[in-house]
Amino acid sequence: GFGGRWLLGGEGVTDGNGQLKITLPADLLAEMPDGSHTITVEALVADISEFLVVSRNDVTFHAAEQYVGIVPAESLVQAGLEASVDLLTTDWESEPAASIPVEVVFYKREWERVRNNQFGQYITQWEPVDTEIEQVEVTTDNRGEASASFVPPDGGSYYIVATLTDSGGRQQSSSTYLWALDESFAGWRTDPAEKRMDLIADKREYNSGDTATILVQSPFNEPTEAWVTIERGPIIEQFVTTINGGSDNLTIPIEELYAPNVFVTVVVIRPEGGADSPYADIRLGLIELIVNPEPLSLNIEINAADTPYQPRDEATFDIQVTDYLGQPVSAELTVALVDLAVLTLKADNAPPILDAFYYRQPMRSRLGAGLFLSGEGLELEIPEQILGLGGGGGGGALEESALAIRAEDDEAGADDVRSDFRDTAYWEGQIETDANGQATVTVPLPDNLTTWRLSAKAITADTLVGQSTADIVVTKPVLLRPVTPRFFTFGDRVFIGAIVNNNTDAAIEAEVSLEADGVTLVDAATQTVDVAAHRGQLVRWEVTVDNVEFVDLTFRVEAGDYSDATKPTFGIAPDQVIPVYRFNAEDIVGTAGVLEALGRRVEAALLPANLDPSLGDISVTLSPSLAAALIEALDYTRDYEYDPQCAGGLGDRLLSTVAIARAFNLLEIDRPDTMATLDDLIPQDITQLATLQKADGGWGWCYTPESHPWLTAYILLGLSKADEAGYDVPSGVIRGGTDYLSDQLEEMTALNESWEVNRQAFFLYILAQNGAQVEDEAIELVAEKRGLLDPYAKALLLMVNLDEETEATLLSDLGDDVVLSATGAHWEDQSRDFRNLSSDVRGTAMIINALSLKQPDSLLGPNAVRWIMAARTAGHWSTTHETAWTIFALTDWMVATGEAEADYSYALAVNGQVTNEGSFDEDNLAENVDLVLSLDQLVPEALNYFDFQITSGQGRLYYTLHLDAFVDANSVQAVDRGFTVQRVYYDAACDPETESCEPITSIAAGQQVRVELTITTETDHTFVMVEDPLPAGAEGLDPNLDISSAQFGAGIENQDYRYGYWGWWYFNNIQFRDDRVVFLSNYLPAGTYQYTYFMQATIPGEFQVRPTVAREVYFPEVFGRADGLVFTIDE
Repeated sequence: GFGGRWLLGGEGVTDGNGQLKITLPADLLAEMPDGSHTITVEALVADISEFLVVSRNDVTFHAAEQYVGIVPAESLVQAGLEASVDLLTTDWESEPAASIPVEVVFYKREWERVRNNQFGQYITQWEPVDTEIEQVEVTTDNRGEASASFVPPDGGSYYIVATLTDSGGRQQSSSTYLWALDESFAGWRTDPAEKRMDLIADKREYNSGDTATILVQSPFNEPTEAWVTIERGPIIEQFVTTINGGSDNLTIPIEELYAPNVFVTVVVIRPEGGADSPYADIRLGLIELIVNPEPLSLNIEINAADTPYQPRDEATFDIQVTDYLGQPVSAELTVALVDLAVLTLKADNAPPILDAFYYRQPMRSRLGAGLFLSGEGLELEIPEQILGLGGGGGGGALEESALAIRAEDDEAGADDVRSDFRDTAYWEGQIETDANGQATVTVPLPDNLTTWRLSAKAITADTLVGQSTADIVVTKPVLLRPVTPRFFTFGDRVFIGAIVNNNTDAAIEAEVSLEADGVTLVDAATQTVDVAAHRGQLVRWEVTVDNVEFVDLTFRVEAGDYSDATKPTFGIAPDQVIPVYRFNAEDIVGTAGVLEALGRRVEAALLPANLDPSLGDISVTLSPSLAAALIEALDYTRDYEYDPQCAGGLGDRLLSTVAIARAFNLLEIDRPDTMATLDDLIPQDITQLATLQKADGGWGWCYTPESHPWLTAYILLGLSKADEAGYDVPSGVIRGGTDYLSDQLEEMTALNESWEVNRQAFFLYILAQNGAQVEDEAIELVAEKRGLLDPYAKALLLMVNLDEETEATLLSDLGDDVVLSATGAHWEDQSRDFRNLSSDVRGTAMIINALSLKQPDSLLGPNAVRWIMAARTAGHWSTTHETAWTIFALTDWMVATGEAEADYSYALAVNGQVTNEGSFDEDNLAENVDLVLSLDQLVPEALNYFDFQITSGQGRLYYTLHLDAFVDANSVQAVDRGFTVQRVYYDAACDPETESCEPITSIAAGQQVRVELTITTETDHTFVMVEDPLPAGAEGLDPNLDISSAQFGAGIENQDYRYGYWGWWYFNNIQFRDDRVVFLSNYLPAGTYQYTYFMQATIPGEFQVRPTVAREVYFPEVFGRADGLVFTIDE
């Protein structure tokens, strides 16, 4: 098991009922210590589709044939009087075991105080010393019950052990404690230096209405005054009483409001001048009383039809809510209908609702701590509690369009193809029952063939809570289960399939067919198979994947009166198409430029020798204005695959979308489609960023608990601009962020490095954008640290309201620092400011932003815009971060300068031949012209010339070229530009610790592959992403899923042990996705790292495997990749 010791393994085949009997040897645990042991039996099961699932269960190896349990009749007894314990003997099924002899031994337990050195500190520990008082033997009756007694001779604690011996001579023991009261006894374990005393309760758990008896083990012989509190957070009740010397009982009536727990503290104070000591002294005792929260619970009964449903039926659920006594109550329900397969992958992450509301709370009070401020200190040992967590699994109310079967499938029953597959068929957060606690929910079922689980959670006005579940089955007499990859790679040769399940009582002859777009069928599209009753049969088709964006598959089966038709369940909704990836020539992605007047500009492109001209194209985009060009860039930031837990990426998207929305509104640019998208996306990002805000008001990098000052400032910029643009941003979110950021400002004497001064400038700029008065701090920064400020930081300070003299100084500096070239004007940092994620593009964008606000008529502005537009690659800049800042800056430039005009004719000639011509004016000012040229129209292994022309009129023509060409995986060579990356596949059946394993390029379907990735870097890096694409016929085995085997766990090692076993810590998050495994590291020191994970080979074929790539997210020119490869999975 996980973290356990491996014992044995084997394999087998299930019988006709799907069962396999496993026999475990009786001496399996012969080398283990005596006593009962639990072992985990794990089964890895693959059906005819070769998809692997794992299940596990526990088996107990019992210490003896019976068990004996023991409990004191009373936990607190009187010394000198008879005390008894109750015994119960049972078999392994917890049924009573009669006539079992039991030996009972009574010990007096005393405690010996010792001082042990732990990590350089001496601490007090208590070790038990047991002295046998009496031994008796009793035999249980026909109910397995017996009792044994003794007379405790004096006060103190007693330890009682019960032992039975079975027919084989094996023994099993249980033990318990009781406490004897004696007014003269004061020998409780107590360390004067710790100022503690023990409290003992007479029960482990109480019900409302009980009375708790607490033994106060005072170390003082004389009576003392005691301050008693009952609390859980605030004090519930307090009083003063007298505690007799040595020991005394304290009674506490248990009230309903004490559930689920309260803490009782007792502080006893011995005044000075006592009999034992002339000095005053103090002791504190603390005990938790657990109170059964059952009266706070609700019962929920869910009734649904037992008959299996079919897809697109309506399922009705009748719900009845009652209190713990069975009386109906009115309640509010949250109801979800979820595919049980999803919950099999990972159990519901929400705790039981009763625990979430009424789990035992920890002790939080510091009341009375001042009584112990004598220099001696007080350390309370309180058991750590696991707090209940509120909340639940993601998602929201489904949109209406997703609640109904697609309209085109409903028209006159024209299409019976199943394609509406959902993980959650229904979710409603607020359903009110009637006065009798009843409600009815009706759900239109989607196309899944599965078991659906309805989960209902209820709460009443007085906060009674409860939950329940009910399952329904959706199936068909004859059905198809597609067996396809979750994605394809262009050039793959794949054996896709479908399993025909015959759920009827008779054998059938089934005609199975495949309709396929995007692949070339090698086999016949229609096949005929015989399927026995209640059995399944796999049908396969060999296909090759075409050069397309998606593959569209439809599977059909006809078997007499029965039929089914379905799309792949793994596809992309709504049409369930499967995406096709390919490895592109990333080193020669494309270029961009600007033509500003009548004339021409020529770009040359050289096609690499290893490109197949029939399998690629060059995309050209012509934009008549910045507005049109920025829409193309917006598509990149909008469609980029952001992790919803990464605030940095969401901040990039929010800044760019808000900037576009603001500019289009101010310039009255008519793009209703774009604005509708923005108005939908911006509120979503605001909500998610608000969710990611930390308790201190800041935001942190991906999957880190700490807030980061720079990122917090950046997120605040996007949120404040969204607020200015009229979007609803909670004021508390911005206020919390600005309060946090204000605390991050440094004293001037602490700013000694350029990056520190730049960051201070950024913080001042953000605070000014949010209304803070920071002008004095900004002027002081310029006056004292001007020589350390990079150009972009000077631009940020320009956007704070400075005096005229300081503004003039900074503008003059920007004029002095500019770098002029044939492509325009830009600015560079003094050195790479990676701590602030600076780059030439982002810095130049910030300066354009400042010039548009402070000096829009500057000659530097148009040249900087020309340079930054030429710095694009394929319609955007190198990262989402650079793209977001550039969009933000250029939209301000557009608003300030009115650069939203065009009235000219254009032409594009390729290798001397005009391929496109037209005109731009106010009617199509914000429209791009997109052209696609196939590579076979160009000259291979030679320069190809793209001649952009403005033939008449006035305006600017912005253009981009992007090469999209297939490169065979075998021809992709490793590249090291900051990272060395290696990927090796091994057969998982080969154990590297016991034998030498050789790399593999093929394996049989149904087997597992061990993947070893090795990343080496000679320098430290920030914000590193490693992506390892999978073969389309394999699936990564995510060790975090409940269906994953313990033996296929994963892990990272730092191979050179520079940082010891902490090397794994540098990877903040590891994600197993459909098509790749992704690793994120916010900071990766120099070293060699090896990560091992496993994948399951499922679908036969020959697969193009794209290379593993490691790169810095914010500086993608720092990267490395492994070799590509072709991997074969055999039938």
